[in-house]
Amino acid sequence: MSLQHSPDDRIDRRVLQAIAGAIKSIETVNRAEAQVIRLALIFAILSLHTQIERGDLQAAIAFWSYCQDSALYIFGGEQTDRRKAKILTVLKTQPRLTRNEIREQIFQKHITSDALTNILNELVKEQLIEIIIEQTGGAPRQVVILKSA
Repeated sequence: MSLQHSPDDRIDRRVLQAIAGAIKSIETVNRAEAQVIRLALIFAILSLHTQIERGDLQAAIAFWSYCQDSALYIFGGEQTDRRKAKILTVLKTQPRLTRNEIREQIFQKHITSDALTNILNELVKEQLIEIIIEQTGGAPRQVVILKSA
């Protein structure tokens, strides 16, 4: 027995991609689309289907959404908080870093630009850092400075 995608799952794939995009923006859960496909496969097998059908994908999306909501409820913004703590710890020893230095030295480039922007914006709102824009010969440089207590 081999399982295949149902021909009418194209609509659900667009929905699935939109959900995966929303989940990626949260950054607490990774690889949503791949996991949902795996769940849909499990639901198809349990339902004795010969292919992944629309209902299997819908059930997988619903289950994934439940898991995502549960993870956010239980862990909250823990990952973001760890990243903020990491930035603040380094800024205590080097109170002036560029945005690129933070991305390269603290996160070894394993953070998206959007995620870093969100974290830095949160730290600015919490009045823990300030960001100064310095003009260079090329693109302006963003310098992150730890605010004194």
